[in-house]
Amino acid sequence: MEETVSQHLMEDFKVQMKDLYKDMKEKVSRHQMSSFQAAEKLIVEYRKRIQE
Repeated sequence: MEETVSQHLMEDFKVQMKDLYKDMKEKVSRHQMSSFQAAEKLIVEYRKRIQE
């Protein structure tokens, strides 16, 4: 039971992150790109921890 719940939450999270990512990409200008990529790395780390 818990497995499917966390799986569902993970899918939901991925969808939200995709939307957020798209939204951010449109707003972020070139000189802000480096900090954006740093944030991206944090997101990747966060995802790894969730999956463990």
